Amino acid sequence: NQTEFSEIVVSDRNIYKVFEEIVDYKYFYTDTNKIKWEILKERKKIGEYNCKLATCSAYGRRWYAWFTTEIALNYGPYKFGGLPGLIVALNDDENRFSFIIQDVKKRPSKLILPDEKKFKLLTKNNFCKNRFKILTSDDGSVIFDSALERKKWFDGILKMRRNHPLIDVEFSQE
Repeated sequence: NQTEFSEIVVSDRNIYKVFEEIVDYKYFYTDTNKIKWEILKERKKIGEYNCKLATCSAYGRRWYAWFTTEIALNYGPYKFGGLPGLIVALNDDENRFSFIIQDVKKRPSKLILPDEKKFKLLTKNNFCKNRFKILTSDDGSVIFDSALERKKWFDGILKMRRNHPLIDVEFSQE
């Protein structure tokens, strides 16, 4: 499936492996993210599923997840999971990020995952720093008439990257 996310997130025994090809570089990091959910009293039907509402704080935001115990999988979009059923809808408190299940299908018997050997393992912090440096590097293809012009360009790149749908990647100017 095509998504706006450039990352590929693979769940492997409660550890997430996050892969990304950034220009000509292939990196991945691991994340042992454990989300602490609070299940609320609200209920509603989404599509054909009876759902319950849960909330959590993660990745610097408050999240609301509608999940169904009718599908006994504790997964959801991106790195969200750990509820006693499949997350069918998820959004943050500002509605910057909103996910809703489109379809439930039995997956094919063969699933092609990224080849770890072709990716360099980094810490999450180094992954974020390298990603930012690669995507904002001045390789000579952009010529500036002044420091102010370069700053405007850099600020535009920074704004674009902050609005990119990477939920938990921090952006620093290191």
